[in-house]
Amino acid sequence: MATFSGFTDSDFSSQIDGVYWRGRDALGGLLAAALNDSFGSDFSSWAVSRRTELHIARQSRYSFENASPHAKLFVYTPPNEVAFGFYVEKADHPIDRQWDWARFLANLETDPIARAALLGAMRNHRLTLTDYYNQDGGGALGRRMVFWQGKLCWQRPQQDPLSVTVDDLVRLLAGLDDNTWCDLHLFTTIAKPDAIALGDHIVDRILAVLHSLVPVYEAAVAPSRG
Repeated sequence: MATFSGFTDSDFSSQIDGVYWRGRDALGGLLAAALNDSFGSDFSSWAVSRRTELHIARQSRYSFENASPHAKLFVYTPPNEVAFGFYVEKADHPIDRQWDWARFLANLETDPIARAALLGAMRNHRLTLTDYYNQDGGGALGRRMVFWQGKLCWQRPQQDPLSVTVDDLVRLLAGLDDNTWCDLHLFTTIAKPDAIALGDHIVDRILAVLHSLVPVYEAAVAPSRG
């Protein structure tokens, strides 16, 4: 049975030796089992090779050997925080049906369930949507999307937030050229000291966000309903 008593200081190191939280007998297994209880029996977890990262996805819609084309839920421990949410990638070359990116865009454009799930998760959990690994400069998007003063907004570096719609997001994502890679993440973070202090209670915090994001994830792996 999977068990997890909370994060420790060593879990935030770039070295993965001795880092056990990602395992199916630890946090990875707990999260996948909880999602299966709510959404069916196909969710599993994978510890990313040589990185303090955990992916959760439907087994039928994920490849450990080639994870990039596939959408996933995730938990990361960069040096100063725990980050968790939803992740879908766009390659820097023309993509085929193997990639979930095009399916995600099609469903986000036409499916009211997917749109409502994205907005609800962002509003209820104060999530950020951006090109995660290049977020300081805005990455491929040149900005991040957040809820600010009750409105969905673009937030550019050194500029005031600008009210936008999901249609604006779809147009931005669809307008990225074939040579642009985008690591689109919808996520939140907990600072390292707070994450450690939460102990095993952090599981509930992470699960609340991942649970709300499963419909967004499904929009990337299910056929278009529009």
